[in-house]
Amino acid sequence: AMRVCVFLAGLAVALAAGPCDPLVPEVCAYPFPNNYWLVNGTLSLGVDTFPKDRSGQGIDVNRGGWNNLDGFSPVPGILTYFPNLNIDNCPRLWNIAASLQADSPTALIDTSTGELVPPWVELDHSSDENHPLGYERTMMIWPAHQLKHSTRYVVGMRKLVNNDGEKVTSSTAFAALRDNIPSGNPDVESRRAAFNTDIFPALERAGFARGTLQLAWDFTVMSKYTITNRIVTMRDDALARTASGIKYRIDQVHNNVSNSIARKIQGRMTIPWYLNQVEPGIDVRVVTEPGKPDVPVFNGFHEVSFTVLIPKSLVANRTRGAIMQYGHGLFGSQGEVDVGYLDDEANEYGYVLAATDWIGLSQWDVPFAAIMIASDLSNFAMIPDRCHQGMLNALMLMRLVSSPQFVSDPNVIFGGQSVIDPSRRYYYGNS
Repeated sequence: AMRVCVFLAGLAVALAAGPCDPLVPEVCAYPFPNNYWLVNGTLSLGVDTFPKDRSGQGIDVNRGGWNNLDGFSPVPGILTYFPNLNIDNCPRLWNIAASLQADSPTALIDTSTGELVPPWVELDHSSDENHPLGYERTMMIWPAHQLKHSTRYVVGMRKLVNNDGEKVTSSTAFAALRDNIPSGNPDVESRRAAFNTDIFPALERAGFARGTLQLAWDFTVMSKYTITNRIVTMRDDALARTASGIKYRIDQVHNNVSNSIARKIQGRMTIPWYLNQVEPGIDVRVVTEPGKPDVPVFNGFHEVSFTVLIPKSLVANRTRGAIMQYGHGLFGSQGEVDVGYLDDEANEYGYVLAATDWIGLSQWDVPFAAIMIASDLSNFAMIPDRCHQGMLNALMLMRLVSSPQFVSDPNVIFGGQSVIDPSRRYYYGNS
């Protein structure tokens, strides 16, 4: 469980000297996230940093896109490990405020302000069923709010004990840094200056005396540009290419499909595409400019299916309803919009329901996600890359359904009046 957590946490980083940080010798990628793998402003992970599968196959971090990042997630799971750790004296989910008290065992410091960030602590229990008598558990630290982009944070720990009530010991590597002891290890010595000028002083200013520390390190949150530029570029380019309207066609119209729905409309809209292929697959990626992994490139237009439901109340009352866009659950589909409780709510409150498939995490992605997990996690990028297009598809659908051409489409006209009020638009996401 501990090693699985290493990978799943893995929106992170890159190889400094050796692939493993010696601060936590038991687990190669701990502590995490960690500027040990941030080199010249970008992550530099190695194939040996993340755990290997049973056949010995590692993760190709370059193919997976990790080494294109300029830092770590702003909502990280901060992970480390101490044998047989007891966290009874640590701040927990139910007493987060304790993390800001002077005697807290943990510190998370925003180095741009020197302020403490409140986190809570827990141990990984994901494999309790298979290990009822105990096993190696990751120490997990969760910030109580999103961290700031392009900002360095320092993590510090003290007063930690094991389940025998004994003070946990520091690794040889960390003790060498804390106590100014030469180590002979280049992966330790190359960081000594940074610890002495950037990490230990930040903790001391927060009341964590250097000599009391059992572990400390720092990490940098990735830039807003790195996180958002792909979807922002896709959005802006797609809106520009469809400024005169989104082309669409109606394939099927069914009347009185339930006690609540007067009309079900199924159609296809033609929208900009930014993936290297239309169908799902383990090799799907966002097409980007050469040497610019955060800048997507338009790859033609493609038809995307959608569903619109008109409730009977709008027809009977000759009123116009707000658009309620539905986002289906994990590995679901737009077909979920056509179920009893949504139909009834739409009818009661006068919503026009609209839905499309959120590709990337839709039912069409299930077999390929399973193949990826079973064969090579290096292809994990297929999921977030497809999700980018899926998010754009949903945005395009809302633009379409609220557009003048769709609002005036004969299929949404009843008694000479459209049932759609394009000025009121809402989103309801499931899962």
